[in-house]
Amino acid sequence: SLTGGIGTILGAILGTVLLSVVSSSLALLDVSVYWQDIIRGSILLTAVTADYYFNKRRG
Repeated sequence: SLTGGIGTILGAILGTVLLSVVSSSLALLDVSVYWQDIIRGSILLTAVTADYYFNKRRG
């Protein structure tokens, strides 16, 4: 969390693995680097937005 929230080692590992798999898959599919950056950025933006809204509901 950007505001000092709590994260887990498992969450960090899963996020890293997800982005690595996506990057490798896009490279194997010969997707241009421009689109690879857009897709990875979209995944990160979606994750941060989802985290914000899920934590906003909790408290």
